Amino acid sequence: VLPDLAKKFSLPEELPFGLSFTPAMSKKNRDKIAAKEAREKRKLEEKESREAAKKVKKMERNPNVTVLKHGSMKFAAFEVLKNAGDQGLSVNDIIQRAQAAGLRDFSTTNAAYNKLFGSLCAAPHLFTKIDKGIFCIRKPSGEEGDEGP
Repeated sequence: VLPDLAKKFSLPEELPFGLSFTPAMSKKNRDKIAAKEAREKRKLEEKESREAAKKVKKMERNPNVTVLKHGSMKFAAFEVLKNAGDQGLSVNDIIQRAQAAGLRDFSTTNAAYNKLFGSLCAAPHLFTKIDKGIFCIRKPSGEEGDEGP
């Protein structure tokens, strides 16, 4: 209520509780709004629970376990390096032997050396870098000479 009108008609400046200038809502409209708010709340709770479940699932996944997919660079490198022994092979040798064995066609891959080098470095639980550009398969933990993951 405007202050000058309140003084003129000797009214309080604040409106009493429950009194407003907006029309009252019908019971049907109130129920619709309540149902809409409940629906939105339920959707938000479901979304939060899905996100929490995704986080838990991600945390349960062991980061040291790599699934080698047939035809991938890591699979080809693993297959070549498991026969190479402890001395390992250079990245170029891995590429040549994988192509010769038909494990992967690196001729269609742009910057094959860099991509293979990156994928070998990205899996330290599978491959060990011996020297500059030379890798071998990491020994499982418990074997002599290797601390293991």
